[in-house]
Amino acid sequence: MDTLKASSERPWTALHAVHQGLALWIASYPVLLPILEQFTERVTTGLDQLAESLPRVTEILKETGARPDASDRLVRELVAAIPGLDQLLQKADN
Repeated sequence: MDTLKASSERPWTALHAVHQGLALWIASYPVLLPILEQFTERVTTGLDQLAESLPRVTEILKETGARPDASDRLVRELVAAIPGLDQLLQKADN
């Protein structure tokens, strides 16, 4: 009987937790929105700067006598590590 009672209370506990989480998110939305916008702006600016400087980095790698595939490997690894960088690089090429 106790097991049945405990299992019937679990959904309400989970629903209550979701309700509280949503209420907290809605209440803090005016505070969080500027922070999220600023974060998005900084990430976009950083990715733009990286996309602009990457051709120069690959040029320097070639000038220093690095292995011929070093710059290509660097670009591939950066694109794999940074989401959205490949689209920025494509825009920079156009």
